[in-house]
Amino acid sequence: MKQSTFVILLVATGLSVAAAMTAAGLRSGSGLQAGAGQPFVGNLGENMSAVASITLQSNSDTTELVRKGDQWVLGGDLAGYPASNVEVRDLLVGLADSRRLEPKTAITDRFAKLQVNDVTEAGAEGKRVTIRDSDGDVLADLIVGKAWFGQVGLDKTGRYVRALDDERAWLTLGDLAVGARVRDVVDTKIIPAITQEDVRRVTVSQPDGHELVVEREKPEDSFILVDKPADRELRTPVITGSFANALQSATLETVLPASTITLDPAKTVMLIAETFDGGTVILKLQNDGNQSVLAVEGLHTAGRTADEKSGIERSRWLYQIPKWRYDDLTKRMKDMLAEPTS
Repeated sequence: MKQSTFVILLVATGLSVAAAMTAAGLRSGSGLQAGAGQPFVGNLGENMSAVASITLQSNSDTTELVRKGDQWVLGGDLAGYPASNVEVRDLLVGLADSRRLEPKTAITDRFAKLQVNDVTEAGAEGKRVTIRDSDGDVLADLIVGKAWFGQVGLDKTGRYVRALDDERAWLTLGDLAVGARVRDVVDTKIIPAITQEDVRRVTVSQPDGHELVVEREKPEDSFILVDKPADRELRTPVITGSFANALQSATLETVLPASTITLDPAKTVMLIAETFDGGTVILKLQNDGNQSVLAVEGLHTAGRTADEKSGIERSRWLYQIPKWRYDDLTKRMKDMLAEPTS
């Protein structure tokens, strides 16, 4: 985001903070505390270009983000996977906009109630955000805790935050929501270039040789189940369209390095989707009883550039998906048909 845009945002936020603090002061009948109204993270809005890396940590997840030119990417074991510049921008804008409203407790035993205790403690619910520059120097290190809705005036949102170098927690004003999972900072849509209307034919091949095909002649047509037994009805009238819908809607739970899981041919289902403009999507799916994973083996989108712009090297990654989505994409003929009537 351009520097001028940040300045406009910060000025607008400052006016809202001033009004909210005035309202808070009138309610309490007391003077404003020292530091109230100041940015929680120093001059972040004016020094956004200095941010080179961000570490997001919760009790169960740690996600690293690294700036690579104009693109943010994941770090650590997922080094190089593109992050969503929009999500990272929103995080940084939220931090830059966050203003101190009211000092809170400095008693360590009370931090958990505000969700600003150490994120490694059992049951901790806060999110730690560590921002560094290109030399590795820490620009900010804080724990974002519990939200406080509609209680700081002017319908604004407050949130408890504690800097690691400050003994006291603060109630801050601003739209500051932080997630530490991979899915919180990447584009979760697995195949962004495909819509339901694009799909002409889908073939699902099971490892035991069973094959299922649905197809249609025009985008406005319903899908036909090829080789449907004449004496059987579909389970639902729209079930033949479920594959195209699942392709359009499929989102990831997390990203995994392809080197960490070997797809077993004896357990792997292959799905090939063909589009009206000559594009092809080839997926391999496997469920080992513990998790469902999807590999994009081929993606030829016939002129649609959404996936090319993402910069994802598909061969390097697997996607963990929900079991119900795996079931959507791997149905057999028996799953498509209603129970026979006597």
